Amino acid sequence: QPRRTRRGNEKKSNPKPASREKADFLANMSHEMRTPMIAVCGMSELLLQNDLTPLEEEYVATIQNSANNLLSMVNDILDFSKIEANMMSLDEAPYSVEDLVSEVTSIINVRIGEKNIAFIVDIAPEIPAELTGDEARLRQILINLLNNAVKFTESGMIRLRMTCSVDDEARFWLRIDVTDTGIGISREDQKKLFTQFTQVDTDHIRRMEGTGLGLVISQRLANKMNGSINGESEP
Repeated sequence: QPRRTRRGNEKKSNPKPASREKADFLANMSHEMRTPMIAVCGMSELLLQNDLTPLEEEYVATIQNSANNLLSMVNDILDFSKIEANMMSLDEAPYSVEDLVSEVTSIINVRIGEKNIAFIVDIAPEIPAELTGDEARLRQILINLLNNAVKFTESGMIRLRMTCSVDDEARFWLRIDVTDTGIGISREDQKKLFTQFTQVDTDHIRRMEGTGLGLVISQRLANKMNGSINGESEP
């Protein structure tokens, strides 16, 4: 017999899409993981301020470096899951361009360490001293791009260049270029740069730590700022 179809004001179930459930799960798990990782980083920093033997100092420094790397990965997963779940929002507030660049420069100089690399910062004088936007997320993009440059450059130069322009609709555009003399990327592998959880498949890069999410997150953030990211390279 034909089945009867019920009609009326019957509520239909609307299950959450699997992708949204996955994003929510990643966001919750990443948030829970951050708390103990921050504690490990903080306690190891306090330990390093005490009088330790050289061997003890080496052990604690290893713990701290490993914890910082893991925390960075957790933060990437948390940011990515927020973006996927459409939970990422941007703040709009005035910020100092000079202070932003100075902070980023200090961080990158530490990352360069003993490498034979010249870090050049070139800021166009016509850029206003103060801009409005999400300073924290812009800093995140800059640090990600520059960290990649440091990671894959053993010697030579890394340049951060900032310029600006105004279009026909009186909109102000900030252009940021990061250039390096690193190992380079083939044209074929450049297609993988903005694919989530993907890294260029070379022996050198496989040894590098990371989630493969940094550029994807940076691209999504730039898009939310009505901008874009692209790259040019050769091996």
